[in-house]
Amino acid sequence: MKRILAILGIGILLMTTSAGLAEQPWTGITVASTTAMRGAFFGELFGGTTADLEVRALLHGAETVRVTASAVDSLMYQFNTDAMAGVSSAETALGTEYTFTLRDGLKWSDGSPLTARDYVFSVLMQSSPALEPLGAYLDTYDRLVGWEAYASGASDTFSGVRLLDDRRFSLTIDKAYLPDFFELADVCVFPCPAAVCAPQCEVTDTGAGAALAGAWTAETVTNYVAHPALVSGPYRLDSFDAEQGIAQFSANPYYCGKAPNIASLRFVTVSNGEIAARMAEGTVDVFVAGTDMETIRSLNALNLNRAEHDRRGLAFLALNCAEGPCTDVNVRKAIACCIDRDQLIRDFLGGRGQRVNGWYGIGQWMIPDTAMLLEQLTSYNANASRAASFLRNSRYTLDENGAAYAGTGIRYAQGPNGLEKLALTYFRTMDNRCAALIGDMLTAYGQRLGFEVEIRDADMRTEAEQYYRTAEREYDVMFLATNFRMVYDPADEFSLTDEAQGYQNKSGLRDEKLYSLALAMRATPAGRRVEYLEKFMAFQTYFSQVLPSVPLYSNRYTTYWNSRVANFYPDRAENWPEAILTAVQTGR
Repeated sequence: MKRILAILGIGILLMTTSAGLAEQPWTGITVASTTAMRGAFFGELFGGTTADLEVRALLHGAETVRVTASAVDSLMYQFNTDAMAGVSSAETALGTEYTFTLRDGLKWSDGSPLTARDYVFSVLMQSSPALEPLGAYLDTYDRLVGWEAYASGASDTFSGVRLLDDRRFSLTIDKAYLPDFFELADVCVFPCPAAVCAPQCEVTDTGAGAALAGAWTAETVTNYVAHPALVSGPYRLDSFDAEQGIAQFSANPYYCGKAPNIASLRFVTVSNGEIAARMAEGTVDVFVAGTDMETIRSLNALNLNRAEHDRRGLAFLALNCAEGPCTDVNVRKAIACCIDRDQLIRDFLGGRGQRVNGWYGIGQWMIPDTAMLLEQLTSYNANASRAASFLRNSRYTLDENGAAYAGTGIRYAQGPNGLEKLALTYFRTMDNRCAALIGDMLTAYGQRLGFEVEIRDADMRTEAEQYYRTAEREYDVMFLATNFRMVYDPADEFSLTDEAQGYQNKSGLRDEKLYSLALAMRATPAGRRVEYLEKFMAFQTYFSQVLPSVPLYSNRYTTYWNSRVANFYPDRAENWPEAILTAVQTGR
């Protein structure tokens, strides 16, 4: 039932994002990406694509804790002095309590006051069991004292959250989650307007914690997530058309940070095949995170400005380890040996990438100190003999008659209901050359090694529903890519609990050792960089042996922009929304 309700939640999200754009000449700056927006524009309640995260960075600010680009230890997270007048911490019997004092004069994008109530409401709302029937994930603040009782509905009060007055509130990190290498990330809160999401509800403090008094509906929250009309970031969302993949923004005059120079933005979804023409005709001004070789060659011929930076993520094969053939580690390893990663790097990236053997990207802060060790991890590349050896050690050692597999035909395994065919369903991303290359490789190796491959073309929305398990899972293998956040904490991705399966644990692999190694990284005391790196290597070593996913490559991103944009430095920023704040529009 929970899965059906999760689909309902996504449906509500998508329906409320279809807003038409005004028919008038566009004079602002248009930014394009090949990644589609799903409309998950606030928090982690309904997941979200990389494009959704970029929209969040435009819309939401005044956060308690801000990420910095100098990622060397826990100091990559610092208190946001634009919004916080002061922060204090104290050790208590329950954990570490942080008390935040807001600056005077903080405002929402309509000029109304932004108060401590909006921060406390944000934590309470994102942890509320009232949202769970819509498939929301409530674990953003699961490290605060009292979260489990509140999120489960056992208590109406969130004891680790206190509303002290209009300008002060406190959050207490549960001592069970301390030490934590990225401790400040646990108390990073973006305010959410209680007046919009719960207009008939009051945020109160009982003396034993914060609570919501009065009626409020989940629908107002999903509407806000999809179209946040009142925001605290550098831009306001004017419209979003989910079908066309177009979001339009205007500068927020009440933003508490450095005001953006560019008054109007559009963010659009484009395919690799159309971006060069769009930039040549001037209907796109900035193209972010380009990787496709043919696209880059076409754009290079246009004499545009460009900048490169190493990706803090990787491309990989997502595997369904919860059911089907990929529950067998030897099948996973055989699949890894069917992919010519060097060909992908050569033919798709034009040589602008490198193999990775674990769950990391070459742009992460840990890589310079661990690069030589990472090269020694268990590595996989196209090798039919090695793939066959793995399959001989798998469950699939029989032929269609139940006799020992002799090297021809399709492999079978003995299952509870009879013989099970070794057949993989591969979801192939439409209009993606790399996904097409991988489909060809799997098909060719399957014919040699004894497995079938069914290829299904799928758009990015369908793939997201499959990957996050908001729809009934049908794939075994899928080509995807991800970018890691500054806080590299993969523990939730490999959680063993039922509740984590889907949005957190996408692969479905429940491996106790992998999970414990990830937890060990998290539990490194803040500032102990060398210790964290040692645990990082232990995690990567074991990951390469059990393969919840098949790492393929990490690469360099290229961002292009035309002469209508100046003072734009995407290679120096956390993301393009951060870089666009210093940019200037030079013409119409």
